[in-house]
Amino acid sequence: MSNNLFAKKLILAPALTACMVLAAPVSAQNAGDIPKVTNTGKCESQDNGSGKCDVSGANYSGDKITGWYRHMRAVGADFTYAKIGPGAFDDANLSNADFSDAKITGMSVHSANLTGANLSGSSLRDAALDSVNLTNANLNGARVDNWDTYFPLVTLCNTTLPDGSKSNRDC
Repeated sequence: MSNNLFAKKLILAPALTACMVLAAPVSAQNAGDIPKVTNTGKCESQDNGSGKCDVSGANYSGDKITGWYRHMRAVGADFTYAKIGPGAFDDANLSNADFSDAKITGMSVHSANLTGANLSGSSLRDAALDSVNLTNANLNGARVDNWDTYFPLVTLCNTTLPDGSKSNRDC
């Protein structure tokens, strides 16, 4: 695992427990590599000169993830059953990502693209949603603290709401 491109991860297995010191405020357990972020929250790794961390299609199912991710690209990434937070997904492209049954706690999600994301059955506790695109997203059965507060701050078009109803408010 290359230290200059990726943050170290924690791996917990029944027979062996290994702990590594992280160089950045990012951690994952049982995860594929998660790019490091600098103290400013910008990704260190480059994706073909774009300046964005790209973990599109990565599998973080069931992992514990903390950290501040700005300008991250995680299109179609699998975060099912993950424990995410505290931290931030700001200016991130999380379109078509699967957060079903994830526990998201203490996350700031600002100016993020969650078009087509699956958040069904997820739990968003102490999460702040602002300027988030939820077009074609599925939040059926999601438990969202302060949904009434965040409802006006997100884009809804063909969005399945936590109660199972559809919203086309912003189409």
